[in-house]
Amino acid sequence: MKIIHTSDWHLGQDFYNFDRKEEHLYFFQQLNNLVRLEQPDVMVVCGDIYHTATPSNAATKLYTEQMVALHESCPTMQMVVIAGNHDSCSRLESTGEVWRLAQVTVVGGIERDEISNDWITERHIIEIPDKGFIIAVPFINEKNYPIFTELQKVVENKNTKSLPVVMTGHLAVTGTDFTGHEILMGGITSEPLANLGKGYDYLALGHIHCPQTLKESNDRARYSGSPLPVNFDEKYPHSVSVVNINHHQDTVDIKEVHIQPLYHFFEIPQNAMPLEDALNALQQFNDTTLGYVRINVLVKDFVPVDAQLRIQEIMQLKKNLRYCNLNQIREKTTVTNERQKLNTQEIKTMNPLELAKIFYQEKYGDQINADEERLLSEVIDNVKNEESNH
Repeated sequence: MKIIHTSDWHLGQDFYNFDRKEEHLYFFQQLNNLVRLEQPDVMVVCGDIYHTATPSNAATKLYTEQMVALHESCPTMQMVVIAGNHDSCSRLESTGEVWRLAQVTVVGGIERDEISNDWITERHIIEIPDKGFIIAVPFINEKNYPIFTELQKVVENKNTKSLPVVMTGHLAVTGTDFTGHEILMGGITSEPLANLGKGYDYLALGHIHCPQTLKESNDRARYSGSPLPVNFDEKYPHSVSVVNINHHQDTVDIKEVHIQPLYHFFEIPQNAMPLEDALNALQQFNDTTLGYVRINVLVKDFVPVDAQLRIQEIMQLKKNLRYCNLNQIREKTTVTNERQKLNTQEIKTMNPLELAKIFYQEKYGDQINADEERLLSEVIDNVKNEESNH
């Protein structure tokens, strides 16, 4: 069985008020060319089809047109689409019956039998005649993760010819390279790979944008990554994967296919500099390549009020660049005091505000200002009041 594995399209993303439709069309051109070349048995799209749960009409139209185009590129190819955490499962599934006419199966969520309360497993198992099985699991709450192993048991009973088994998932696996997701990681939980079972030949993962094959899986679990970067921190090639599996429990052949971006992401300068130096670097930057720009400025106190105006004046001459934002990096001042070493008991007995001030100085090399100290005091007082009321 030959599979094309892709995920995290994020159609309809509004990036600093710039429409990315042109970039997505450029990606779909490459994906269509790949489909025509490879003629796969299956394409799995592992979640986050859209950037929001309520995509615009333009984003929905783009999705519809491109899925039809992919079907026309290889009419025998089955397509399996699962919902991600950015998607509305009910919205994706609402047109599922129509999509079957184009060989597309959409799985937005999980369902239980009203009487037995057992999972309705059949809706997650797509048999590719004489080729293999797809176990389609969308983004789900971690309390439902046992469905992964339950579905593998069902397929094991069905798979009398020892055909390849591919399972999908949209989640963060423990030990994964989360580069580009640091801002979000406080709200992301991860699951050990071992908890997802061992009855699959290939686990097609979505959710994490950095393409990678998980070593713990013996090269049987992979994030295809997103085809486009969604922020400036995704500083790595983006791709889709072509996977070949001959038999159940056989070795898996994975080929990473890089997607060429229409717009590149530029940080000017690469390392933060004072405003005048940063503006000079922007003026000298060669803009022959289409791209988004983030300006990295080293700040001691504050950015001059005319900074944005001066940037915009330079950007008017950079016709191929799209200015996004000014990234302020606070300059660390020289700290003459030796680092204060605290033991656990001292930390427990310290005033939270004093502890916060020590942390701030360690991190930024500067003293917290009066307004910030006042706000912190208010937060600490509010937390104390809430605790005393419970």
